[in-house]
Amino acid sequence: MISLKHSGLSISEMKWKDKKYLWQDRASLVSFAQAKSLKQHMDYIDKAASQLIKREERFVKTAVGWVLREVSKFDMQYVKEFLFSNAEYLTLEVINNSLKYFKKNVNIEIRKNLKDTISKSNS
Repeated sequence: MISLKHSGLSISEMKWKDKKYLWQDRASLVSFAQAKSLKQHMDYIDKAASQLIKREERFVKTAVGWVLREVSKFDMQYVKEFLFSNAEYLTLEVINNSLKYFKKNVNIEIRKNLKDTISKSNS
C-alpha cells in the first residue's frame, strides 16, 4: 500500500491511471510532477508512466515527461532506462522534458542513442 501522508494525493487520483479518459489518465500522473514525496511513490510512478507513455495523446505523454524531469533530479539512471525501454512511444516533447536536468554532453549522447534505437526498431 502506498502511503499518501503529506503527499496531497488521493487514492482516487492514483486509480485514475486505469481510466480510458485522457484527462483522468493525465491527472493520475501529472499530480506527482511537483510532489515533495516523489521518491516515496516510484513504484506507482513507474507503473503509471509505463502504461501512459503508450497512449497516443500528446497531453498524456507530456505528463510522463514532466514527471520524468522531476525524477531525474534524484535518479537519472531510472529516467535513462525508462526512455530506452519505451523509445518507440516517445515524442520529442517527452525527451526534451525528461532530459532537461541532464548535463549537456550526457543529454546529447542519450538523444543520439535514442535516435539510433528508434531507427533500428523502425527498420
